[in-house]
Parts: sequence; C-alpha cells; structure tokens
Amino acid sequence: MDYADTALQEMKNVGVNIKPVVIMILLALTFVIGWALWPADHQPRETSLKQAIELCLPTAFRWSSDARLTYVISTEAGEYTPGSQGQDGLRSNWNIIFVNEKTGQNLLVAVRQGRIAYTRELLMAFKEPIDLSQLKLDSSDAVKHLADSKKPLPDRVHFELINQTSPVLRVYLVGSSRNLQIACMDEATGEVISNWCAAVN
Repeated sequence: MDYADTALQEMKNVGVNIKPVVIMILLALTFVIGWALWPADHQPRETSLKQAIELCLPTAFRWSSDARLTYVISTEAGEYTPGSQGQDGLRSNWNIIFVNEKTGQNLLVAVRQGRIAYTRELLMAFKEPIDLSQLKLDSSDAVKHLADSKKPLPDRVHFELINQTSPVLRVYLVGSSRNLQIACMDEATGEVISNWCAAVN
C-alpha cells in the first residue's frame, strides 16, 4: 500500500470516528435549544405582582404618556393551570389597569402565562393613580409575611392591589377546607391593616 492509499485509509478512519462525535454534538445542541424554548412555549410562566406591573409599564406608556397604574388583580383562567397557585406569591395570570389622568380612560393589560396576552381600552371606575414608589411589598413578600408554620399552606392565593388613600395589597388565602382568609396590608409600611377569615360556599 503506497503513501496515498495509506493517507486515504486514515482519512476514512478519521471520518468514521468523527461522525458519531458530530452526531452526539448535534443531538446535545438540539436538546439544549429545545429545553430552552420549551418553558416559554408550553409551560406556565408565573410572575409576582411587581414583575407583572413592570412587564406592562412599556405598553401603558405607549398607550399614553399620562398613564398611571390604578388597579391590579390576579386571576384564574377558568381551568386548572399547573403552577404554585400563588403559594409562593407568583401567579400566571394578572389583570393590570392603568388610567389616563387627563381623560379618565382606562387601559386593561391582561397578562397570561407570564406574557401580555391583550389590551383593552375601557371606561371603568378605577381613576385614582397608585404611586409606584410606595409599593414596598411584592406579592411574594406578603405570602412570607403571612405564613404560619403551624398551618398548612393554602390551596390557592390571590392578590389585589387597590388605592385607599395609600396603596393596599389584599391577599386572599383559600384553604383546603374552603376557608377564606383575607389580609389587607399597607404597601408603604408592610403592616397588616386587617386580617379576617370566612367560609367559602
């Protein structure tokens, strides 16, 4: 076998050895890319109260430079959605409402699965702007503050941000026995203003 034949045979051998390596690399890249894209497209993405507000602010300011936050509430899609159900202060779905201080018009920005799903311009009763600088508590902070080590975690937790002279965060904790606890917290100080329980029919 001359030198040319030897070189050709070595190249073939190298090719045989390289192909499985290349295939393995391509498979690994495919897995990594697919894994990175899967949560964005197929799994619920949850956000806290403040994260949902920050997500919607650019959309609100494009709607009007005079847009101000006026109301926030977490929602359910009508069917079971995997996730924490608010136990860690995160929810998949939020309705964020802004007001144009000059016209009184409201803008609803709906967050679904951690993304802006749609916007609606509406005339609603929410007119009092909420000062963002007074929002000291996030929904995750509120849940930690209200946690009771002697009690099991609630099945679901919802959040509502309203303006009552100063911003107030209402936290709705629904237990397995259908008991409802509603805690109102002062956003500026983090203090619990009121805390009461009721039975849900």
